[in-house]
Amino acid sequence: MRETLERAESLGGHDVLVQYNDRTPQSLFPRLDDRWYAYAAVGTDAPTAVVTAIWSGEGEWTVSDERAGEGDQTDARERSGEGDAT
Repeated sequence: MRETLERAESLGGHDVLVQYNDRTPQSLFPRLDDRWYAYAAVGTDAPTAVVTAIWSGEGEWTVSDERAGEGDQTDARERSGEGDAT
């Protein structure tokens, strides 16, 4: 997780960090939210593979977990309890 956060800090405006995990990195998401990163974790056809994309996302809408295709979108500020939830 530390390496992922360090790499995310070096992202440019249009860069995307893509990582492959054996499961959805749930413990990473609150830390990304705290740092205003947008992310999407999507399951693959492989039974133990999840692809997570991370990008600079202040004010961006994000997909919070592997239900990317199901329209489960939430603003990062809304998830963290900040911002207007209207």
